[in-house]
Amino acid sequence: MSLSTPSLKLIKVICGSLLLLCSAAHATDPPDFPDDDDADSKVWKELTTQFPVAPKPENLVEFDAGPTFKMKPYIDPTSIVVGSDGVIRYTINVKSPGGVNNIKYQGIRCETFEMKTYAIGQDDGSWKHSRDQWKRITNEIQYLPQNTLAKDYFCQNNSIVGKAADMAQRIRNHQPFKLESVY
Repeated sequence: MSLSTPSLKLIKVICGSLLLLCSAAHATDPPDFPDDDDADSKVWKELTTQFPVAPKPENLVEFDAGPTFKMKPYIDPTSIVVGSDGVIRYTINVKSPGGVNNIKYQGIRCETFEMKTYAIGQDDGSWKHSRDQWKRITNEIQYLPQNTLAKDYFCQNNSIVGKAADMAQRIRNHQPFKLESVY
């Protein structure tokens, strides 16, 4: 079966129309330009953490974690660092009533009211890396020192208050600020 010239012309017109229709449909697609407000650019990224030197006993400052906390929490104000990632990192020593030291290098994120243990201090002054993940700071007994540091010395309204030197000064002088809002 052979196609006549009018039939071939009709097929060409239909094919051409379909081609134009497809081109027009594709022309309405948005261009693939990079978006300055890309969601990936707003994703928080944690900095790589460098562990500090082990705390010296003479640098440790005791602070009050509340009447229900029976151990003695100490912080090394010289270890406080405010990272560009919004994490306040510090060395804490929680001493048991029997005198056992529990030394940790930790971080607090005011924005999310979370904490993380980066490393655990060893008797020889070295650090053992922790696999801890970020977790919410609560009023549970084991988190009272971190709760106190966040609410009384580091954070207000989900924001960092001051520089590391300001935080260290408040701790050394036992001058906590009291947070009005509740996390």
